[in-house]
Parts: sequence; C-alpha cells; structure tokens
Amino acid sequence: MSTPSAPASLPAVSPESPVLSHELVLYDLDGTLVDSVGLIVDSYAHVFERFGIQGYEEAEVRSWIGLALEETFEALDPQRTPVMARAYREYNVTHHDDRIATYPGAAEHLEVLRAAGARLGVVTSKGAELARRGLEITGAPAVEAVVGKEHTAAHKPDPAPLHYALDLLEGRPERAVYVGDAATDLQAAHAAGMDAVGVTWGAGTRPALEAQQPLAVVDSFEELTRLLAPGA
Repeated sequence: MSTPSAPASLPAVSPESPVLSHELVLYDLDGTLVDSVGLIVDSYAHVFERFGIQGYEEAEVRSWIGLALEETFEALDPQRTPVMARAYREYNVTHHDDRIATYPGAAEHLEVLRAAGARLGVVTSKGAELARRGLEITGAPAVEAVVGKEHTAAHKPDPAPLHYALDLLEGRPERAVYVGDAATDLQAAHAAGMDAVGVTWGAGTRPALEAQQPLAVVDSFEELTRLLAPGA
C-alpha cells in the first residue's frame, strides 16, 4: 500500500478557542467537502452511453457515490468492469478541474476546527492524488492526511479506511467523528466505533441519512461548526 502525505502542522490553540466535541474529525470528500456530485453523475452517464447501458435514473446513480468504483461496476456488468471503470476515470479526470467547486462555508469551517486544535483528515473512495488535487483547486485548508482507495483493500461501508486513518493520526475512535453525505459513510463510521454526522448538501437524502441514526444530520457548514466546535 502507498503511504499518505506527511501530516501538516496545526496552529496552536488560543485561549479563546471553542471546546471541541471530538479530537479527530474525518471527512468524506465528494458531496461533503467538494461539490463534485454533478461531475460524478455525468461520468456515469458517459459510461452508460458509451457501453449501451440503460435503465438507471439519476437518483440511483447518486446513491452509488462514495462506493468503490470497481465494486459498483462489478454489480452492473462484471465482464466489462475494467473497461467501464477506465472510461469513467478518463472522463472524470478530463473534466475534473473545470467541474468541481467548493461548498459555501467549507473553508471557514475547516479553519475554525484547525484553530481550535482538531486533527483533520479526509477518507475517500477515490484516489488520494486526485482527492488532494480537488482540495487544492477548491481552496480547502490543509488537512493532516488524505486516505484514498489505494490505502486499504476494503472500502466503505467497511470500516477499514477509517481504521487506517485512526492509526495514521493516532486517534481514538471514541473521540473521533466521520462526516459524510452518504449512508455508506455513516455505516462505515459506526462500524469503526466512531460517531457519524450526515450532511444534506451532497448526494444523500435526509431520510436515508437519518435512517443510519447518526449523531446528527446538518444542513449547512455553519450548523456543522456549531455541532463540532460549540461556542465558535
């Protein structure tokens, strides 16, 4: 397995810093920190058109976001999984830089938690290099580690990627939280022994997120900040 980038130093906590609800905050990327849902849906549509696949509505495609790509295509067409995954990635990477955007309040939220002394990381089902590129393009503050699909053999909703991040950042699951926009994110968090928080601005729906019984489901980064850094 490859190793994530070296942790970045965090600013010191000032006396005025808010009290953190968790020492370690991990985030999903697509649909959580980076607005890439439209690009992902279009990447699947490109593959469907190229390979003559029909019958999938956007709502179902959105429910796949956060799952490992090969596993999704394996369920759709086992014989053509490698070529379909390659076609998806070619389209996605080609349009990536022009199509992704930041969510309102994302950078400010991360800055508040960094200043308060939280350790921050990203755990995603996409490759770590492209994930770091997305964070840079959207102007997100530096996080300590980015864990991508190449770092574990199993992927969300399996807890392996979150366990990897916990080990890397020397975090305790009972003092950690995973923030994501998909039910699989919340399932992975629970399986890892962590708290889970759902966000409604990505691919998932509030009922689907609430069905996983997370710590909370929030509608804005401002609300997320108040939850994770009370008093901020």
